[in-house]
Amino acid sequence: MDARAGRWARVSVAAGALVLLLTVLSAVVHPARACGGLSDRYPPIIAFELARDGRDLTALFGGPGACRDRLIAAMDLANVIDLAAFLPAYALFLAAWFRCRRGGAPAAARWGVAIVVGAALADVLENVCLLALTPGLDPASPWLARLPWVTGVKWLGLGAAAAVAATIFARGGRWSRVGAALCALAPVATVLATLAPARFGPVVSLGVAAGWLACLIDAARRARVTAPAA
Repeated sequence: MDARAGRWARVSVAAGALVLLLTVLSAVVHPARACGGLSDRYPPIIAFELARDGRDLTALFGGPGACRDRLIAAMDLANVIDLAAFLPAYALFLAAWFRCRRGGAPAAARWGVAIVVGAALADVLENVCLLALTPGLDPASPWLARLPWVTGVKWLGLGAAAAVAATIFARGGRWSRVGAALCALAPVATVLATLAPARFGPVVSLGVAAGWLACLIDAARRARVTAPAA
């Protein structure tokens, strides 16, 4: 592996570490429970992203009152943090990982970067929709009509990026086959969650996280191999 690939691996590790930190912090910022009849297994922020109609909004936010007001404030804060920090961090983490693996699979790496950029742009639009929805939570809002499209592009894009990563991992040895298997969970989870949000939405982030973990471990291994001598 050349020096340039090693530098990209270190960028990927740094950005991936930031993603991990923000994920831990999100446990404090993100609301833990919904105000309506939503299952406790369903993370509220994911349920909001995958909302399709007024019933979904009611199950998440409930009726007017203090709980709804607190949940809206928490959602807005979470989405601002996502837009300002988490989104650029994960986009850089994944794009840098694909760049560090370019030597063995240049075409796949280029596709991976392009898909990650597309998914990140869709994520920006998703956050715009969510922030525009919270003031009124109107089921007839055009923002709710747009939400499934941009959310679908984002989640399916992240799944597609993981599928490309799996093909890159599959070219290697035993560890790479483990990485390929972990990455393969994401496209399955994202497709199922897009088709049936109420049933598979609770697990979609776990499927994506499995692939991200594989990429982070791989980037750390490669960064260590190419680290400059002291």
